[in-house]
Amino acid sequence: MSQPDDLSLFRSEPFLEAVNKFEELVTQSGRIFLIGAGCSKCAGLPLTGELTAEVLKNVELKEESKIILKKIQSLFDGATSANIEDYLSEIIDLIAIAERRRDRSAKKTAVEFHGETFELNQLSEVADQVKRAIVAVIEKDVSIDTHRRFIKTVHQPLRPNKYAQNQGVDYLVLNYDTLFEDALALEKLS
Repeated sequence: MSQPDDLSLFRSEPFLEAVNKFEELVTQSGRIFLIGAGCSKCAGLPLTGELTAEVLKNVELKEESKIILKKIQSLFDGATSANIEDYLSEIIDLIAIAERRRDRSAKKTAVEFHGETFELNQLSEVADQVKRAIVAVIEKDVSIDTHRRFIKTVHQPLRPNKYAQNQGVDYLVLNYDTLFEDALALEKLS
């Protein structure tokens, strides 16, 4: 691990008391970090809204898929922050309905949606195309240097020869990508 940064400025007033309290918290066992949406923007991946826009304009989406996606989008008119996850979930819900009908040998397995009828294979194809479009957007070279520096900082001693009582750290990662998990693996932490 690298040498700790020189933080001597923070070991004098007016910062000293706050730093000491922070150090007490950080050296306690049971540390948990909530890593939320946006933590991989610095690595070059889009935020969910940007991902949605890029997926919706992907040239690999067939016209039928674009039509279904537009119909699903219209269901979210007035909603705040509806995104590709919401749209894909709607498609998967429709697939589940069609599969349930098929598995029960119903006469009508197609799903009526927004004034049209869609077969299971059509809906499955749309879901597959959306997933491929997502992969096309996020499957690119990215830098996880910031993620790795964060992890190194969390796991290094606060001061030379001063370790936390329990070096265990839990991470709750809410991102759609695995960059944070990749950084943990590269730092040989799990």
